[in-house]
Amino acid sequence: MSRAHESEAETPRLQAMEARQVLESVTDEDVLALFQQLWRPKTVSKLVEECEIPKSTAYRKMDELESSGLIVPVGQTEYTTSPAVKYRRTVDEIRIRIHDSVTVEYLTHAARID
Repeated sequence: MSRAHESEAETPRLQAMEARQVLESVTDEDVLALFQQLWRPKTVSKLVEECEIPKSTAYRKMDELESSGLIVPVGQTEYTTSPAVKYRRTVDEIRIRIHDSVTVEYLTHAARID
């Protein structure tokens, strides 16, 4: 399996991720919904509202995404009595090609402002 990357900001965990892990992550409906909504930093509470999934499921799936290196915490909400962690994607696009071998590409399109 080979990997191509367009970003210098990739994480070591993401580099080490196997194609099977990527496929399992992105074929889970809840994981995919959460990942798609993280086009900008958001809290789990906001994601629960937008994705209409149970909070316990969201936290479990966010842990999976964070462990895989596909998302990272980027700070906390401001001006609230109970600050919450915001998360963002580490990549904008995942391309999986299955032919004679499996190729996974992680692409980042623009500079991030957190």
